[in-house]
Amino acid sequence: MNSYPSNHSSGRTNPLVAAAILGLGGLALFFWLDRSADGGADPVLREPGQLGELEEMGLDPPAPGRGRASTAPAELKLAAPQTVRAPATNEAPAGEPPAASGFEEQVLARMEALEQRLNALEEREDSVLMPGDDLLARSLAPEEAEISTQDLQRSLLDVSLGEVERAEAWSELRYRDDGWDDAVVLEAIQLGLNSSDPNLRADIWRNADSDKTNDLLVDPMLQSLANDPDAGVREEAAETLGAYLVHPGVTWALEQARQHDVDGDVRVQAAESLNKGG
Repeated sequence: MNSYPSNHSSGRTNPLVAAAILGLGGLALFFWLDRSADGGADPVLREPGQLGELEEMGLDPPAPGRGRASTAPAELKLAAPQTVRAPATNEAPAGEPPAASGFEEQVLARMEALEQRLNALEEREDSVLMPGDDLLARSLAPEEAEISTQDLQRSLLDVSLGEVERAEAWSELRYRDDGWDDAVVLEAIQLGLNSSDPNLRADIWRNADSDKTNDLLVDPMLQSLANDPDAGVREEAAETLGAYLVHPGVTWALEQARQHDVDGDVRVQAAESLNKGG
C-alpha cells in the first residue's frame, strides 16, 4: 500500500508560530521588568521635580503602584491648612491704642496719685483755716484777694460768725494797708483775751505783729504776757510787744518775763524782744 506524504506531522510545531510566541513573551517580559524597576510609579510622574511641584501646590503625590489612576482629580487631596502665627510684638491691632507696658502703668499710676494730692492741697488751702495752722499767717496780697478788705472787716465784726472764721479774717487783714481801724482792732482784742481756745488766742497776738501798729493792742498784750495760763499765748504776746518798746511799761514787763516766767520759751522770746531796742 503506497503512503503519500502528509502536510501535518504529528508532534511537531510550525516554526513561524513558535517564533511569534517567543517574541510576544519577550516583549511582555521587557515591559514587566521596566515597570518593576520604577516601583510601579506612573511614567508621567517619575521625575522628582514633578512630584515636588505637586507638594508645593498642596497636593498629595500618587501612591506607588497606582499609576495614572492616582492623578485623577477625584483622587487628589488638599494638604491640611497650617496656622501661621505672627511673631509676638507690642503693637496693637490697627485702629486700637497700643497696650501700656508694666513700667508705663506704674508711671501713670504715680502721676494720678500726684494729681490727687495736688487737688487735696488746693482744697485744703481754700478751706477754713483752723487755729494754730501755719497757713493762718500766710500773706494775702490785695491784688490776689477774692474777698475785699471791707468784706473781711465785716466778717471780723460779725459776732454771729464762729471764732475761727473771724480769726481768719483778722489774719488776712494783717497784710492789707487799710485793713485795720479801731473797731477791727478792738474786736480782735476781745478774741485774744476771751476765747476759750488757747491756740486761737495765740494766733490773735501773732497776727498783730505787722508793719502796722495800733496803741490799743499794748495793754491787752501786757495783760496776756503776765496772766495767760498758756505759755504759747504768753510767748506770742512777748514777741509782738517787741514792736512797742517805746510805750511805758513794755520794757519792764518783758524784763519780768525774761527773769521769772516758768516757761523757757517765753523767757527766751522776752529776751529777744528786749534786744530789738538795742
